[in-house]
Amino acid sequence: MGLTNGFNHYLTHGSEFDQHIAHQLLGEEGVDLLRLDGTGYVLEFDVPGPAAIAASNRHFSADEMIERGEVPNMVRDFLKVLSCRAYDPTFWPINQKTDCGLFFSKNVPAEWLLSAVAWQEH
Repeated sequence: MGLTNGFNHYLTHGSEFDQHIAHQLLGEEGVDLLRLDGTGYVLEFDVPGPAAIAASNRHFSADEMIERGEVPNMVRDFLKVLSCRAYDPTFWPINQKTDCGLFFSKNVPAEWLLSAVAWQEH
């Protein structure tokens, strides 16, 4: 929900790379022009837990992080939401603007894709 509620500029202006190049070439006007190019889509995937944890820690395995006394970032985010919800039943994670990216070095199976919806700015 962070993507759609907190940092949706990726859906309107493209990747950070696109935004930086547009700014280098044309300044703020170049970044503004990105808004006119195409439609952003929100893709929803059902990624198996072990694959999601592995993909959320690009440089270290979850086991390596645990050995160093760290909690893998996706697990840390989940536990944070779970503990806040246990403390306050009215807590709703949609307002947290949490960001936990996943990096896959190979194509993900097509069957993991649940939906693809064109994003409409509110």
